[in-house]
Amino acid sequence: MNDTHGNFSNPHRLTPPAFATEARRRWINMIISSLKYKEKIDTYSELNRKIEAYWDSRSDDFSKTRRKELEGPSAKAWSRLLQEKLPQGKKLHILDIGTGAGFFAILLGKLGHVMTGIDMSGEMLHEAKLNALAYGVPAKFKKMNAQELDFESESFDAVISRNLTWTLPDAWWLIRNGSAC
Repeated sequence: MNDTHGNFSNPHRLTPPAFATEARRRWINMIISSLKYKEKIDTYSELNRKIEAYWDSRSDDFSKTRRKELEGPSAKAWSRLLQEKLPQGKKLHILDIGTGAGFFAILLGKLGHVMTGIDMSGEMLHEAKLNALAYGVPAKFKKMNAQELDFESESFDAVISRNLTWTLPDAWWLIRNGSAC
């Protein structure tokens, strides 16, 4: 629902914890303060362009960090945890929302699952594709906004995300609606 100023509002939405609100406010203020003339962001589409530009600019360094992580003990720990939590004995279709450089898509793909990763940063998706190829993991990657999912209902057996919710203008929307995937 949009108000008369074009801002999204939902009178029934959950109130996020104070720490999440504060972290998101600081991050949005950082983006706003980087604008050339300190112009006001009036719509989510403008904010989304700024978020995409931010992650595009960080994609190379972010990908290098994730590749190091994929080679270290963190990847083994994540793999063990994911194996414990996911149903055993079948190949799952899993959606990685905000895939970034493909960390979860690669880990879960190595475990034999069918992976689809989405991200709104084209440069991050490029890095994810390169990383998946380097690790020999078949995965599909699509450019998509996490709050505007374009999949049929119940297309996936599981949904996973990492390093995403703090960048969303309405993270609670994803929490409420992610189960429709």
